[in-house]
Amino acid sequence: MQLQITVEIVTAAIRTLWLVGLALDTKDGKSSRRRRL
Repeated sequence: MQLQITVEIVTAAIRTLWLVGLALDTKDGKSSRRRRL
């Protein structure tokens, strides 16, 4: 069960970073680093 917990933590971390990146891009009004998918 340790592997499942690790996978869930990694997935949550990636999702959080992705949401933060979208929030920063929206606040800046332009996506300088990445384009909208």
